This record gives sequence, structure tokens and C-alpha cells, in this order.
Amino acid sequence: MKTTTPILLAALAVSAAAAHAVQPFTLTFDTQPSGSAANLFAPIGLDIRFGVYAPSQDADGIDIPGSGHWQIDAGTVLAENPATYSYGAAPSPPNALNAKDQAVLLLFDAPLDVTQFHAVLDNSTFGNLGPQAVEFYDAADTLLHSTPIDETAPGYTISETAFIPGVSKIVLPNNAFYDNITVVPEPSA
Repeated sequence: MKTTTPILLAALAVSAAAAHAVQPFTLTFDTQPSGSAANLFAPIGLDIRFGVYAPSQDADGIDIPGSGHWQIDAGTVLAENPATYSYGAAPSPPNALNAKDQAVLLLFDAPLDVTQFHAVLDNSTFGNLGPQAVEFYDAADTLLHSTPIDETAPGYTISETAFIPGVSKIVLPNNAFYDNITVVPEPSA
């Protein structure tokens, strides 16, 4: 009877993880018609969902004080033409990710060590007037990093080059369309 050594098992596990690791990507949302589900553009290992910041609940459905965190909400995130909503043309026409009415979560199957994050906002002056930020969270919902943005500046470019280890979730604030979303993870060893 053949036995498999622990070293061989570890090598197989690393190989399987590398096969499913998220590679650097840019989402332009332009290869499908306006109104298409944003997940049609997502690479393997990325899920694009609406998010809501809400508390956890106990077994009786009662909110647990101090347990607020970003959670998946119902609905399908769409890639749409921002001009349809008077938000101007998409930075790379015709479509962009619609986060106009609700925050959007970029969820990764496995934590990433992110070395770069870039995105371009719609070409309008609409958006939240107060401070807004793209937020990076780990698997335990701990805020790792936030990048301030100005949703009222037409075509505002978000550019984050800090090393952010263990990212499981990126939160894009509402009241904007996002285009040319780029995520560059650190290459696996």
C-alpha cells in the first residue's frame, strides 16, 4: 500500500491554493450590455454583492449591541451606463459598477495581500458630501485600512498602493458608480 508523505500533501495543498488564487485584475464592465450582473465580469475567487452595515442578531432575532459589521444584502449588483442616471459617461464607456443606492462588497474566496487598488468614479458631481472611504477588511471583519475618496469630484481616481495583508472584503461606498476597478495581490510564494 502506498502512503502519501506530509511534504507531498503540503505541496499539493499549496498547488491547489495557487490554482485558485486571485490574479491581478481590472474590471471595466464593458463586455456585456448595460444592466448585466456585475458578477459576470468577476474573475474566479471574487464575488460582488450589495452590503449593509448591521448588527449580528441572537437566536431570538434581537440585535447584539456593538456587533455591527458589513454583511451581504439581497439584490444583484449591476453594471450600468451612469448616463442613464445623469451621472455622466462611464470613465471607460459604456458601463460602470452601480453603487448609487447601496454600498458594494468585493468578497474574496481567500484572503489576499493587496499591493495596489485603483478605481475611477463616475463623471458627475453627485455623491456623498461628507467624508467617504474605500475600506479593506480581514476575514474577522477587522478594518485593516481605509482610503479616503471624494465622490463629488467628477472622474475621481482612487489609488491605493499601501501593502494591505489578509484582505477578505473591500467595501465601496454608495452614491457613486465605480469603473476600472483594479486589484493587484502580492504574488504567492
